[in-house]
Amino acid sequence: MWIPKLKFSYDFEASNVMKDLGLNLPFKTTGEFTETVDCLGSRQVYVSNMIQKSSIEVNEKGTEAAACTIAGASYAPP
Repeated sequence: MWIPKLKFSYDFEASNVMKDLGLNLPFKTTGEFTETVDCLGSRQVYVSNMIQKSSIEVNEKGTEAAACTIAGASYAPP
């Protein structure tokens, strides 16, 4: 039996994809995280960027895959 070996990884900036899917509110500088994040004074927290990374490796020992999404948060200007 022949099993192909491969190793592949991919990452991209996911903010625009999320916005295209209609998830706009977290990216607005008006912030809607007051119930989950302590804000300094009147400054609001918003999601400034989002990165998705995934990888897969296939070899004679099996398959291993992983994925991670990272969201960066920033404060809106005062």
